Amino acid sequence: MPYLTVQLHYPTTTMFQSRPNMRCCDVCSPECFIVETIVLEKRPGLTRGRKRKLPTRLAQSLRTELENWRETVLLPAIYPNISVAIVSPEVLLPDEIIDVLISCGIEIRSAQDLRANTRWHLAFDNENQLTQYGRLLLDKLQEIYSVFEEAGEEEEPTIGVIPSENFYASVNLAGGCGRGQCGGRQRQRPEGTTHGESNSRGEGGLRGEGSLRG
Repeated sequence: MPYLTVQLHYPTTTMFQSRPNMRCCDVCSPECFIVETIVLEKRPGLTRGRKRKLPTRLAQSLRTELENWRETVLLPAIYPNISVAIVSPEVLLPDEIIDVLISCGIEIRSAQDLRANTRWHLAFDNENQLTQYGRLLLDKLQEIYSVFEEAGEEEEPTIGVIPSENFYASVNLAGGCGRGQCGGRQRQRPEGTTHGESNSRGEGGLRGEGSLRG
């Protein structure tokens, strides 16, 4: 049975009266309901692979300076007219982002470096362009790197390794047991005697002593 199309006419078949230039629906006015075409683009992934470790003093300076910067510079820049902060500085620049800036293994000096190593939500806009907050972060990182370079790089402490032959030699000189001799000490036998002869002599000597004493 074919479907019947019922036209709505006021006031015959409906009490609804449309207003001039008013959109009804996508059936009556399809030109007023344009369907948008959404294209999803895959964002480039973060840099992977084995990363070089930054010097310890530089890593400590980055953490201390960035934690202070997000509270004294970033927070007032986002909320300039609010005396009492309505959000925590950790929300604006999370500790996870600071950890990434320290552990990424390179010095972040450009927008490309920042984009390739972090996913900070305030660094780039919807068009993947650097924001003013991303520029502030890059300026602060540049300042930290410059201070570290002027102070001079520190020398990382190294742990010395003692060769096994030197280690055992030092123990022997100190009166300890040598390698393979710590299972128990043995009484030295006179030269030219076997193990059995030394035992019999020892036992005989003890017996002789006992008979003399008796």
